[in-house]
This record gives sequence, structure tokens and C-alpha cells, in this order.
Amino acid sequence: MNRKTTLLSLMAILAIVQLAVPLSMINQREMTLRDGILYKFRAAPVDPADAFRGRYVALRIEDENIVVPTNSCFTRGQKIFAILETTRTALPASGV
Repeated sequence: MNRKTTLLSLMAILAIVQLAVPLSMINQREMTLRDGILYKFRAAPVDPADAFRGRYVALRIEDENIVVPTNSCFTRGQKIFAILETTRTALPASGV
């Protein structure tokens, strides 16, 4: 009887863990959607075909190139980070 209750307890714990993991992932996503900040970028879709990746859609962001101060020393392919600032400009009527 003791072995049976132990196995039943372990199965109950396993079932709770299996439900808790996806629920926590859903909760995290919902919190991001609820509390996050929405950024809108002007983008143009490009539909290329690649021999390795097949057909895919690539987005080209309008302001993907920026002017960098001359005293900075970046190398090609180096990952850098940018701070996004919001402005109070109105969007066109189309919402883009």
C-alpha cells in the first residue's frame, strides 16, 4: 500500500509539473502582450528564394542603416545594440 501511494503521489506531482510548465509559458507571453511596449517599424516585404533556406519572406526595415559617429570603432559583422526612443508623431491614416 505504501508503494502504491508513493507512485500515485509521484504521478500527481508529474502531472502538476507538466501542466505548470506550459501555463507559465502562456502567462509570460500574456504578460508581455499586456505590459509590453508596442514599437511599429515601416517595413517592406521581400520574397526571395534561397537554395539553402527555400522560399521565405524577409522584411527590410526602413531605418536599418544609421549614421555612426566617426570616433566609434565597430567591425563588420559585430553585434551592437541600439536604444529605441519613442516620439509623439502621428501615424498616417493607414496605420503603417
